[in-house]
Parts: sequence; structure tokens; C-alpha cells
Amino acid sequence: DDPFAVIFDPAEVEKALEIPIEDIHLKFNTLFPDLAEPELCKVLCFPFAQHYIADSPGRRTYIKDINDMIENYNKIADMKEIKTFSTRNIKIMFLMGISLFMVIIISLLILLIINL
Repeated sequence: DDPFAVIFDPAEVEKALEIPIEDIHLKFNTLFPDLAEPELCKVLCFPFAQHYIADSPGRRTYIKDINDMIENYNKIADMKEIKTFSTRNIKIMFLMGISLFMVIIISLLILLIINL
């Protein structure tokens, strides 16, 4: 399998196994090319696959061992209603902002024309 690059919070990799950079050879960066540095700065192998439990910025799930990882995974898997992230609300707010801006501009233009 071809490995891929991901940037993690240092707290998440506290117990990771470090791999010498010279032992890894990337063909190309397919994850955010032109955003991340093209050269590797650190290569790690995670214990217990703890990076599969994604946390929000500023919040961290502490995984003690493989049994703890399985227990945390099962809690997530057993949830009945997990809402998928949607950009719908962001789009609505963006469109409302544009609409409000247009209404204000048109109102100001009408007032300007009336006062001339």
C-alpha cells in the first residue's frame, strides 16, 4: 500500500513509533499539495490506531491501550444518530449575508437617487 501524509497534533503522537525519514520515500503529496511542505519532517507509526478516532480541535480522546481503543470505537459505532457534517448552514449564512448586503446597497442607491 502507498502511505499517505497527515499532520497531527503533537499530543496525539506522544506514544508513536518514530521512523527514520530516510527510510520513507514519497512519490508525491496527494494530501493538500502546495499547502504542506513538500519534504517530510517527521514520520510516525501510531499505536492502537488512535488516529481513527477523530476529535475536534482542542479536544482529545485518550486511548490507554488496545482494549480502550476497541471500547471507544464501539461507543461510537453503537450510536444511533451521528449527523454527518454539512456545509448547508454555512452556505445559508453566506447567501443571507450577500442578500442583506445587496438590499442595503440597493436601498442606499434608491435613497441617493430620491435625494438628488
